[in-house]
Amino acid sequence: MDNKSVKSTSSDSRRPVSEWLLLGSGLALPVVAIALYGDYPLFALALLILIELCLLLGVMRLLGIRRTQRTLIRQLQKTLIGQRVTDPETGAALPGWFEQVLQTECRRAIREFTPLAVMQIDLKGGEPAQRDAVRTELSKMLTRELSRPGDLVGLTDTGMLQVLMPSTNEHCKHLAERFQTQAQLVRADSGVELRIAACVMQPGSDLSADKVNQQLLRLVDRLSAQPDGSIGFEVEQPANEIPTVTYSL
Repeated sequence: MDNKSVKSTSSDSRRPVSEWLLLGSGLALPVVAIALYGDYPLFALALLILIELCLLLGVMRLLGIRRTQRTLIRQLQKTLIGQRVTDPETGAALPGWFEQVLQTECRRAIREFTPLAVMQIDLKGGEPAQRDAVRTELSKMLTRELSRPGDLVGLTDTGMLQVLMPSTNEHCKHLAERFQTQAQLVRADSGVELRIAACVMQPGSDLSADKVNQQLLRLVDRLSAQPDGSIGFEVEQPANEIPTVTYSL
């Protein structure tokens, strides 16, 4: 047996101070009974006082351990809340997590030399509560429709919905048209306007999350002057780049 296992065994065998206090109090009770039976009242009284002190210290120690555990649980809960990656209302990925996944997929697209499609659903008009309700229903609808591994529905910093679809080419336009048709049912009589910007990015060496977001912003700005229900779609022209292959030993 190595030293680590010996240390682990010895450390596990040690009892907390509170357990020793309570154990000692229990063992002292027979001594008190013998002292009383043997006509030693002062000794028995001293032992009783000592037992009471041990019990009090043991209980206080256990209460302190309990408070410490509760504090650790609260800290752990706060940490888990801080690591949440999805919005509790819509179920969509939070902006920070969506941006991180988008950047990862951009690097994957370059490595595997495959296209990358991204859509943004722009909601305007209507009451804030109605927009929130439409956003939530659209997020759930998009999540049901997108079943491929890697597809992800997320939120922007401004509360708009984005859809990430790795390895998707010009068929993205048909998906946007289908989403638009289904969205008509979701936002019926809500007064909320909806426009969809969609783009297919080529796996060039400059592909990044910033480039994708800039492309979407240009499309969204262009669509803002278009009627409700408009779809903006662009396919980036493939560059004449040959993917580099790196071998490592």
